Amino acid sequence: MSAWAAAPLRGWRLMDALSSLHGHEVGRDEAPALWATLDELAARLRMQPVDRILVISGPGAAAMEHPELRRPWRRQRTLAVGLPLLAGLTVVQMQAVIAHEMAHFSQHFGWFGYWWSWAAQVGRRWLGASAASAWFSSRSAHGFGPWLGQAAGAAAARAEFEADAWAAKVTSAGALGEALLRLAVASAKPAPVFGDGPLPEAPWHDAAPGLGAAVGVGELADALRLDSERHARQARSRGAHPSAQDRIDALHWPAPAELPAIPTDEAAGPRWWGEAGWAERLRFERLCWRAENARAWHTEACWREACSAELARVRADDLDTVWECAHTLGLTLPLPPDDDLTPDAAPPLHAYWRGVAWQASDAAEATWWLQAAARHSAGLEAPACLRLLEPMPGRAPRSAQVRESLADARERRNHAKARAAEAGWAEAHPVQAAAWRTGALRQALAADPAVLEAFWLQQTIDAPGARRYPIVTLCLSLSEEASHDAAACAMAYSPLLARVITPAAVGQVECLGQGGVSPVSLARLLERQPELRLK
Repeated sequence: MSAWAAAPLRGWRLMDALSSLHGHEVGRDEAPALWATLDELAARLRMQPVDRILVISGPGAAAMEHPELRRPWRRQRTLAVGLPLLAGLTVVQMQAVIAHEMAHFSQHFGWFGYWWSWAAQVGRRWLGASAASAWFSSRSAHGFGPWLGQAAGAAAARAEFEADAWAAKVTSAGALGEALLRLAVASAKPAPVFGDGPLPEAPWHDAAPGLGAAVGVGELADALRLDSERHARQARSRGAHPSAQDRIDALHWPAPAELPAIPTDEAAGPRWWGEAGWAERLRFERLCWRAENARAWHTEACWREACSAELARVRADDLDTVWECAHTLGLTLPLPPDDDLTPDAAPPLHAYWRGVAWQASDAAEATWWLQAAARHSAGLEAPACLRLLEPMPGRAPRSAQVRESLADARERRNHAKARAAEAGWAEAHPVQAAAWRTGALRQALAADPAVLEAFWLQQTIDAPGARRYPIVTLCLSLSEEASHDAAACAMAYSPLLARVITPAAVGQVECLGQGGVSPVSLARLLERQPELRLK
C-alpha cells in the first residue's frame, strides 16, 4: 500500500488487508478503459495482471495481496483506488499513481523489502495480540523490537522510492510528480469535521475543492512544507513514508511553482467510465455514503450541539466540563491550574481530563495524570492507555507495554460486560448523568424513526483486584424494517453513549431481540423504574 493518501492509508501491506477495506468492485464491463490501462501497465512492468479493482471513498490508493480461500498458496492481487483521485487527476497522472502501486506487486525492488515488511507486521501482531508474549514483549520493547520497526520502515521507504522510479519509467516523472504535489496540497487542507452541521449531500471528505483545483505559488510551497513537517513527526514516533518533497527530489523532476486547474471532463473518472457511467458512479457513491453515515452523523451532531451549548453556559471553574467540551469541539484546551493537587489525590475522572489538557499542550505531565486515572478507575484504564499510546515529549517510547496494558484492560472490560449480562436486570438502577448529557442522547433518539423505544440502565460489577466497573446498557427497540440493520444501529449509538456516560463508565448498546436481551424482564423492570425510559 502506498503513501498516496491524505486519508489514513499508510504502509504497503503484503498480508491480508481486505478485511478492513471496503469499496465498490469494478468489473471489466463497467470500466473497460480502466482495465485496459491496468493490463497495459502490467505488460510494461512485466508482471501478472491485477485480479480485482476496488473504488474506495477515501483519497488514497493501495496495492494488496491476500491468499485465495480455495487455493491459499496463490495470492490474489487487489488494487484499491480512491474516488477523489479519479475525480481530480488526469488519465496520465492516474496511470502514474497506478503504476506506482503495481510496482509493489512486481517486486522489481527485490524480496528484501517484501520480507522485512512481512516480518515487521507479524512481529507487531504477535507482540500486541499474544497473551503468552507478555514476558517477551516487555523485554523486547527496548531490544530488537524498535530495531525491527526501524529496519522495516527503512525498507518500506526504499520500496516507495523504487516504486516511484518504476512508475516514472513506464509513464513519466512529470505525471507522477504533479500527482504527488496535488496530494500534498490535499493533505495540507484542514480535515472536515464529522458531524459538524447538517449532513452534506456529497461525502464529507470531498466537500472541499478537489484535487484538480488550481494551486497558487504560496499554497503549493506551504503544502510541501507542512507535508515534510508531518512526515518528520511521524518518522520520529513510528516511522513513515518519505515526504512528497523527498520523492519529487528523487525523481529529478523540476517541480513547478504553481498548478493549473484540471477541467472536470479531463479527469480520469469521466474518461474511463464515460460521462454517463461516471455520473452514475458518483450518484451511487453519494447515496451509499448518506445511507451508511446518516445516523452516525446525526448522533455526533447532537453531541457537538450539546457541548457547544454547555460550554457557553458552564462556569469557568468547572474544568472537567470545559476540557471535555473544548476537546469535542476541537478548541484550545485551557492549561490546568498551578495548584498543589497531585495525580493520586485527584478524582480519577479529573485526573483523566487534566492529563488530556496537558497532552493537548505537549506537556510531559500528561503521562503522570493519565497513569493515575488508570490506576484508580477500572473504567478509565482503556481510555487512558489509548491516550498514552500517542507520542508525548519527555516520555520514552514504551508502546509495547502500553499496548499490553490496553489489551488487558479491554479483556477486563469485556469480562465485566459478560458478568453484567449474566446478572440480569434485577440489580440494575437508573443512570446518573447530567441533564445536558442525557438531553443529547434523547435528542438523537427522538429524531431516529428506526428506534421505537429506548431504555438505559446501570449495573455495578465487582471484579478481581477490588476493581468496580459501572456498566451502562442502552436498549433499543427497532422497527421491523430496521431490525436487519441492528448491528449498524448499535455501532452508531455506541460512541454517543460512551460520551454521555463519561469515560469512567463502560457502555454497551443492545437491541431487543439481539444479544439475549429479554423484553419480558425489561418490561417488569420498567414498571418499577419508569425513569429508565429514554423514548
